[in-house]
Amino acid sequence: MATEVAEAAGHAAEHALTPSAYIAEHLQNFNSIGGKQASVVDFSVINWDTMFWSVLMGLIGIIVLGIAARRVTAGVPGRFQAFVELVVEMVDDQAKGIIHGDRSWIAPLALMVFVWVTLMNAVDLVPVDWVTG
Repeated sequence: MATEVAEAAGHAAEHALTPSAYIAEHLQNFNSIGGKQASVVDFSVINWDTMFWSVLMGLIGIIVLGIAARRVTAGVPGRFQAFVELVVEMVDDQAKGIIHGDRSWIAPLALMVFVWVTLMNAVDLVPVDWVTG
């Protein structure tokens, strides 16, 4: 039993990723060149999996805000409406502090960017490394 555990530990140590190997492994996205990127920053490469998740999170943000806009009621808001109003007020206060004058076009854009970035950061909470091994 002890030798099996020692052998398994030795096997795991042989195949353990160093930090640089871990980063290099994750640079192998589903990309437009079909192989490894030459460097971290290469604007000629389109990472299709990143584009997919970006568009999907943007659509989820648009759908959630659209549902909130359709469910708006006067009077006492529900929890979902109160949360969306809280986010809208926070983004509007930030836009008010930066843009002096007419901000009728920038506040909705800032709201969508805030929601999109928040959803993109939430994607990092999904433990995909456990699934892919």
